[in-house]
This record gives sequence, C-alpha cells and structure tokens, in this order.
Amino acid sequence: MPYTGGEGGGGTISNPCATIPGGNTQTNAYKTLDNEQSPISIIDDGGYPPPTTVECSTVKSRIMNNIKDSCLKKMVDQSIAKNLDSYTSEIVNSIFGESLDFNLFFEEAALVPTLDGKNDPQGDPGTQGVFNSTITINSLLNTSSVEYIAATIIHEATHAYMTYQGKLGEFNQHTQMGTNLAYTLQHDLQSMFPGMTDKDAKALSWGGLSETQAWKDLVNNNPQEANDILDINKKYKDATGTKGQRCK
Repeated sequence: MPYTGGEGGGGTISNPCATIPGGNTQTNAYKTLDNEQSPISIIDDGGYPPPTTVECSTVKSRIMNNIKDSCLKKMVDQSIAKNLDSYTSEIVNSIFGESLDFNLFFEEAALVPTLDGKNDPQGDPGTQGVFNSTITINSLLNTSSVEYIAATIIHEATHAYMTYQGKLGEFNQHTQMGTNLAYTLQHDLQSMFPGMTDKDAKALSWGGLSETQAWKDLVNNNPQEANDILDINKKYKDATGTKGQRCK
C-alpha cells in the first residue's frame, strides 16, 4: 500500500510549558539555539511565593534540520527551500520560519518499516501562543528514491500545518489530504521534479491515505488505477525499485 506516514500528526498535543513545583528545578522547557535545543533551568531562589509555572522561551524562530543522514537531510532542505514554487515550502517558511513562537524540527529514527514518518506536535497556538512540531523521518528511507523521500516530507509537513491550524485527528487530516489537497501535493512533487509524470506524482500523493474513504472509493470504482498506485509507490520506495533516483 502507499506509505503510511503521518502517524502522530493528529494525536494528542502535549504542553511544552510544564508546571514547576515550588523549590524544584525545571529542566523540560526548551529554548531554541543554533541547531540545538537547550533546557531552561529555573531554580527557586528562596523568594516568596515560589515559582509554580514557566512560559516557554523562544530565542529565535527555527526550522531545524537535525537529520544526520546526508540523503535524508538534503531532501528536507530541498523540500522546504524558500525559492521553490510549492505549497509546502510556502506554509513551512511563512508559519515556522517567521514566528518567534512556532518552530519545526526534523529528526530521523529507525521506525517500523511500514511507517515512513511521524509528526509529534506540542503546544497550541490559539490558547498557549506557542507551537512546536517534530517531524521524524524513518532512517530506512535512505535507500528509497529521493522522490519518495520528498513525498514523505511533504506529507508530514502538511500534518504539522493542519495541526497548527487546529485540525486535529490523523484520520481527519488524511481525509482532507485525500479530498482537498491531492492536486496540491502532486504539484509540489512536480515542482521539485519537473520530469515526473502526472501519473507518478498523483500516485505518490496518495501516500499514507489508504484508510480514507477517498482511497476506498477509488479501490471500489477503479481497482486497476488503485493497483497502479500501489505498484508505483513500491517502485519508488524499494531499494531495488525501478523508479526515481537514489542517493545510494
């Protein structure tokens, strides 16, 4: 099936501004520094009343690409490049690249093979005035095509934006992607890869949406097209696939 990225994109949002018991040291709020996160320690100095809460402190807005693998890292940079004619690039840079309170982090981890990426949000821009989102890309994708990696990044960045907008729930977000954003995701891929056919871009834009009604309708109404989409995704994803370009 198409890649199942997006887990965590619509999950429960935790609060990055934690409560501090009086007299204790707070170490789980973070401020962003040059390409790293540093805990803010707040120690009760004996004043009265003792501190009970802390607001998250952001030194500077950050879109932080913390990925170590050179191929995955390069594709993150290219997928959100400011000069790209891309919906994904526009929303990432306008929301997370301009605000002092909204930050986006890219990480990598060895996830299960069926999960290409996930999104972990913290905060609520509406009620807390702060929002951080961490996108984790499966390190196993470093053998996939660069086109497939880009599709995963675009998918997860869209999750981050939807959560920022208050559209919660992975299923709800996937439903909107499948019904309202399919062409947009396809356009973003072809902006990055001008030689990609409409058919391939459309197929990759279906990644992660196999539980939606739109996909189920496609399977029922046009099973041949659905099978073609699965086949195209496999050829872009597999290390020995015959579609796309690979870093390794």
